Amino acid sequence: MIYFDTDVWIHSLICQDEGKHKQACKIINTHKDGFIISTLNLQEIIFVLGKLEVDKTIANKILNYLFKLEVIEHSAKDVKDAWDLVQHMKFVNINDCLHTIIAMRHCGSLTTYNKKDFKKIAKLTDLKITIL
Repeated sequence: MIYFDTDVWIHSLICQDEGKHKQACKIINTHKDGFIISTLNLQEIIFVLGKLEVDKTIANKILNYLFKLEVIEHSAKDVKDAWDLVQHMKFVNINDCLHTIIAMRHCGSLTTYNKKDFKKIAKLTDLKITIL
């Protein structure tokens, strides 16, 4: 199983950079039977769709697709463990740490475009992190 950071989902759903869009689509399609998506992913995707002012009809199509997937919910313990991870780092978003904890609990690998933060996180965990 593989967990995709929200940036991978965004690049697959919205073409902002053609190279990343094609790459993200290919990666997700390659793993279509072996990935999970979390409530945190969904929340961040909805936020980005709004920020990018994506047409509501398109946003609804995207979200209807995502809501049909198996969605993993995160718990208060996951948030606490993410906060504990943040304490070992400098200037890292708690959401990145929460994505890490969710991936650790549910699948064992995470794929992201976020080199800056996940290079730091990779030093503190045994999670297999692939940076695109």
